[in-house]
Amino acid sequence: MTPPFTVVVCTGCGAAEMAVLEALRAVVRRCRHGILVSAPCLLGSQVCQTRHGQGAVVMLQPCWPDRSPVGPAQWIGPITDSAELAELCDWIASGEWAGALPSAPRAGKR
Repeated sequence: MTPPFTVVVCTGCGAAEMAVLEALRAVVRRCRHGILVSAPCLLGSQVCQTRHGQGAVVMLQPCWPDRSPVGPAQWIGPITDSAELAELCDWIASGEWAGALPSAPRAGKR
């Protein structure tokens, strides 16, 4: 069973396409204590890597069922293609968040 988590996806600048939202929605629905939140720019316009539709930034926060955080949040992105999106969804569903995603970029690492 996947541990509780909250996933926040940036919808600022039109960065998160409907495909990203739908894929994340599907994985969250399969996880008993998963929550999906869409929010305007998560990083602020000064450092946003996804301005002008260059992918979506996602943040995963492991938490207790009452939504209290457990450990640091993990920033991923920008997610720019379907392969990265599929890998992200598999990683979320695995519940094994201590290790980095094998190929999807971490925010700020591109």
